[in-house]
Amino acid sequence: PEATLFAVTIDHLFEAEDMGYDQFFTGFSVHPPQMADALESAQEYLLQHFDQVRVPWGDLQRLTRGKVDLPMPGYFDLLAANYSRPGEDGRYEAWVGDAYTQFVVFGTDGLERMETLLPFGSSVRPESPHYTDQMALYAQHKTKPMSLDLDWVRAQAVRSYRLPAVP
Repeated sequence: PEATLFAVTIDHLFEAEDMGYDQFFTGFSVHPPQMADALESAQEYLLQHFDQVRVPWGDLQRLTRGKVDLPMPGYFDLLAANYSRPGEDGRYEAWVGDAYTQFVVFGTDGLERMETLLPFGSSVRPESPHYTDQMALYAQHKTKPMSLDLDWVRAQAVRSYRLPAVP
């Protein structure tokens, strides 16, 4: 709940002062009256949209795509960085942020393990099963295994394609 109140307060402060996130971190100072006004606006916003001020972060910030709607972790300039903005229902929806995560572990013999994740899925086609297939992992701070080993990739493949030879 404290993160939610902080985020909405900061957004109202940015709006009132007509500034962006970059200005906030480059020497902008907030005076008590400005902060009090932003905090009051944030409280009004939360009461209007959620009927309470103590709103869990995952209730405010959502990861939505198609019919999938999940709590979204992260905030600007953090791990799982994302920038969200209020939607019509008052919940914040991500509009930009981390797009691809990859963890690679190397050992003395080379690549030992690789894990990856796309916050939504690996397709832009809503009818594809991969349109939202990685969202739940992202919301749970998890990744999925990945490999550069051709045999492993073939074993995981649902379908394979052969391109025509280039003349």
